[in-house]
Amino acid sequence: MPQPSAQSTFRPEVNQELKWIKEHSVESCMGEAGSPPKLFTPTPAIREHFTHSRLLTILEKLFDETECPRLAHRILNQGHDPYLLVFLILLQCGVPQFIEDFLQDDELSDKHLPFHSATQFPVDIDFKAFDDNQRPLETPVLQPNPGTKKVHSNRVLPIEQREVLKTRDSPTAAEISRIKVHPDFDRLEQLAEIHHPHVYILKSYRGPDGKRKFDVEVQGYLSTLNSGAPIKSLTKFYGGIIYQEEYHLILEYADGGNWEEYMQRVEPPRRASDISSLWQSLLEVAQVLHRVHVEGGCHQDVNPRNLLVKRKPHGNKYDVYIKLGDFNRYHKVSGTAGTIYARDMYGTKRYGAPECYRPDQYAQNTLLHVPQTVDVWSLGCIWSEAAVWFGEGWDGVRRFCDNRQQEVQTLHMEDIACFHDTAKMLECVKHVLQNMASMASTEDDLSAQICRGLIPHMLHPDGQHRLKSSDLLSRTQAILNRRSSQGANTFDPPQRILEPDIEHDFQGLNLRRTGTAPGSSGGRLNRRPVHMDSPPLTATGIANTVESPRQMTLADDGRVRLYHQPRQEKRPLPAPAFTTPVLPSRSRPWQGKSREQDYSFEPDELPDYHRSSTTRIPRSRTSAGERANCAPPQDVLDPAPRYMPSETAPYPSHSRNDSRLQEEPQRAPHAPSTEGKRSVRRMEVPTARVWMEKKKRGNGDAYLDGWDEVRKQLKARDHEFILDDCYSSSEHWEGMCYILELLSFMVQYDDPDGIVLRFSNSDDMSQSRDPQKLKACADGVTPRGSKCFGDTLEKVLNDYRQKLDYHAHASRTRRVDDVRPLSIYVLTNGENLGSPAVPIVELVTRLTELKYPGKHVGVQFISFGQNEVWIESLRQMDVMSQTWDLPEDIVDTEPSNGDVYKMLLGAIDRKYDDAS
Repeated sequence: MPQPSAQSTFRPEVNQELKWIKEHSVESCMGEAGSPPKLFTPTPAIREHFTHSRLLTILEKLFDETECPRLAHRILNQGHDPYLLVFLILLQCGVPQFIEDFLQDDELSDKHLPFHSATQFPVDIDFKAFDDNQRPLETPVLQPNPGTKKVHSNRVLPIEQREVLKTRDSPTAAEISRIKVHPDFDRLEQLAEIHHPHVYILKSYRGPDGKRKFDVEVQGYLSTLNSGAPIKSLTKFYGGIIYQEEYHLILEYADGGNWEEYMQRVEPPRRASDISSLWQSLLEVAQVLHRVHVEGGCHQDVNPRNLLVKRKPHGNKYDVYIKLGDFNRYHKVSGTAGTIYARDMYGTKRYGAPECYRPDQYAQNTLLHVPQTVDVWSLGCIWSEAAVWFGEGWDGVRRFCDNRQQEVQTLHMEDIACFHDTAKMLECVKHVLQNMASMASTEDDLSAQICRGLIPHMLHPDGQHRLKSSDLLSRTQAILNRRSSQGANTFDPPQRILEPDIEHDFQGLNLRRTGTAPGSSGGRLNRRPVHMDSPPLTATGIANTVESPRQMTLADDGRVRLYHQPRQEKRPLPAPAFTTPVLPSRSRPWQGKSREQDYSFEPDELPDYHRSSTTRIPRSRTSAGERANCAPPQDVLDPAPRYMPSETAPYPSHSRNDSRLQEEPQRAPHAPSTEGKRSVRRMEVPTARVWMEKKKRGNGDAYLDGWDEVRKQLKARDHEFILDDCYSSSEHWEGMCYILELLSFMVQYDDPDGIVLRFSNSDDMSQSRDPQKLKACADGVTPRGSKCFGDTLEKVLNDYRQKLDYHAHASRTRRVDDVRPLSIYVLTNGENLGSPAVPIVELVTRLTELKYPGKHVGVQFISFGQNEVWIESLRQMDVMSQTWDLPEDIVDTEPSNGDVYKMLLGAIDRKYDDAS
């Protein structure tokens, strides 16, 4: 056996490697309260760092040099079972000489970690020290588990972020947390989520009663999931974990919160396609009830807070999945004819069926006959509220609830705003369904069909005659099939457009009328058309006539239009045609701190048009030899996915800084715009690189076509670069540094304070007017970690917004040049986008309030690589001015092999953005 060098401590080179392991460890958020934090080290980073040459260098400091090559080969053991982790554990324990003994036993290799007893070892080792050092290096990989798995309390779970969304309100209640699993240890999803990768919900129980609820919920999920093909309208269950005397369920994360929160936050859809899409998601919940009932169970807690909303990978804020979850009141059928016998009142009260109502304590403690159709009643109540929301928004839902509550109080029942009077449907509920069923809206006839032919059968007072889940499934499927065969209806716009006197004040999307008609009043104009002469919609009495109103709404191009409707016969009011974008609640970076529940729903709508890829290639003034000498990295030259053109899609017209809205010729909704693209100069990356090299060599006559015109717009601006240094950026890092050097060279004399360079994971930061110093800073950073670069962008935007606020309040006479304009360049492959949309919207709103010009701030994304899913997320950011109805477009995206001038000006000059 080779003997280690005789020394009391390791040499500095070895200690430096031990220090590296500790520095690259990640703190787990699943440690016990009051105990030291538990750390884990990502195994891929370990294997990437300790290469053969580095390991050989360490061994030469410890053993005889003649034995080191053989030991290094055996420890790495490429293609077989390596012993690298075992060696590092022994090294941290101070006994690396025992590695030879471990190498002789195949059962002591890395794949058999963790070791549970010293009896497995061939030599005498302090097992406690060994165990303390093996825990960070043998972190378990989280995989879908069809059941419950117990994890030893000494092991470290790879959960790097945890945010408590709901605390326990009783000892037996569950704690709800949002967690993020480290990417290297996440195998729960085969395909990573686009919007929130590696993010899940952790539902935790404690104590004996908590274990009972945990077992009930696991049984409910497994019996529903294992009885057939996966259902999109069922919340995914990844398995149960027993860890540190707590019982955890790992569930799918729904980024839209629950259905009740969604109705409060989002305006109802106006287009027929959006209405149909959202109703389809609601109707598909019937599939889950059918699956539960077929397997002999009953959910018995179907309510809006247990319907979770999750946006689809692509689409607008109405393209969502609606998923049923929370099986902690699940029951198995006992008895006959599909009935269960159980202590009721465990489930929902407001949405509970008449047979579930218990007027006194005696009834609550009595075993009563409850059919499975109580779930159908609850779903019918939810759909009736949804129908009101589609027609009247959240205000209508609140009025509907108030009316039920008032009627219940007159019957001396418990104040729960339920839908029955203990025997039958409430009169106000019946009245609303009749009114909604009689509506013949041009856009939304689907709600009327459901209120007329489906919900009344679901709210039958007799549970035995109520619609069964099998019949409900067949009827909902028939509605959806008929709807898809008919196609989406179209709304005929009014014939004549009048030019109103309207001031566009984009402060929270308010529109103020400056010249109102006699008898009308100005004020806030929501996206719902305002009928100034017609009665409003109400929950219990819906107006059904239109007396020649003048209707104010927003057209497809974002401009205000005042329509004149001809006098018509009595008919129901048309469904709204547009929606108000609702800003989501802010999502802060998680630090494991408990706070109130705050689901964030950030609609990233992908419009139906595509940017044209028609470009004009400038003639190069450089020779082929010069191009070859200055060739960029292959990552920059390889064609990346581009925004492909659409021959039939309309090109949108933006409105920048229009204080007075002008009338434009009306065109068909889907006709291509007649306005041609603006001709702009383009510059290829290799050509710009040749010019830069000439300038660096002192060639003052070096010429770059169009540069003088471009530079005029870059002067007197602050320029900041954000490099996404996550793990997946390693293969693009050379290309990122290449583009950083080029762009910073071009703007180095235009930022008086010096260019700022930031990173998404590294704490390194540089500010300099010397591009070589910036590039040297980037070269010294090793891409690692998985933090969202959107968090870094959010910090920059928030700091700038605070600067705006400071200058706005510092003096009564604010000047436009108080705060210098800012250009932000984000170099990324698009994997860890995060949620930068909210701070961008807030900054645009604040700039508009302070009357800054549209080009004052620009956010330019420069994409690397060819992952279409990641690049698609950047494309959605590029069109957010349309999807969020913003008055300014400050975001642009350009691939790293694209137009250099567009990288510099695309976010601040509309003609470059439009020409893409």
